[in-house]
Amino acid sequence: MDLLSIAGIVLAFVALVSGAILKGAGLHSLVSSAAMMIVVVGTFAAILVQTPGRVMKRAVVILPLGVPLAGDGCPRAGATPR
Repeated sequence: MDLLSIAGIVLAFVALVSGAILKGAGLHSLVSSAAMMIVVVGTFAAILVQTPGRVMKRAVVILPLGVPLAGDGCPRAGATPR
């Protein structure tokens, strides 16, 4: 994950919390099943729209393997996959 991705995630959380506080709703309003469902399903739908099918199939295949740890034969960052 690059620096801009991390900055985007932090900015998204700051925007969510700030918006809830400015609206006067409080942080408890962010923890509701309906809101959570909209965010999770909406995010997944956006990922499906943006990601090409072949990339999504590859992600589904490697997803259960978890995050590779250093020294387990994973290529270095920036290396071209075979």
